[in-house]
Amino acid sequence: MKSEMPMSVFTGDDTQHDRHHHFIKDPEKVYQENYMKYCFGDKYITPEGLEYLQNILDERMCANKLLPGSIFSRYATFCNCSNKKLEQIFIANPLMGRQYIKFIILREAVVYLVCQLTGLPYEETDTRCSTTNCLHLVLRTEVQCNSEFVLGI
Repeated sequence: MKSEMPMSVFTGDDTQHDRHHHFIKDPEKVYQENYMKYCFGDKYITPEGLEYLQNILDERMCANKLLPGSIFSRYATFCNCSNKKLEQIFIANPLMGRQYIKFIILREAVVYLVCQLTGLPYEETDTRCSTTNCLHLVLRTEVQCNSEFVLGI
């Protein structure tokens, strides 16, 4: 998967990857804005497919390294991470590497796959996938409303 995706998302060289640049600028804000959101690209990929893709990305791209000066504490990063700013964020916030996979890499992978399947340009694909991204509370309310309708309550 890594060799097929545009490598610019990992190095941060491409201006097209807004999610990556927002994360580099303020990782905690990106986390706060996204940790309760679900259904990114659900018109194109099933929840099971999304989970499978996330597991593949995690298994093949993530690595755990010892924090500098520690013999026990670790942080999550990428194999051969060449982006110094990103690596510094992961060292300063040891759990952010996994969040980066979920909020940045996974979404970029979905956009990339949908682009390949549909032939749509990146910007349009990203917009379409983002429109299905909703907060957990909204999702729960919709499911509850749908359940009530089906049950006739």
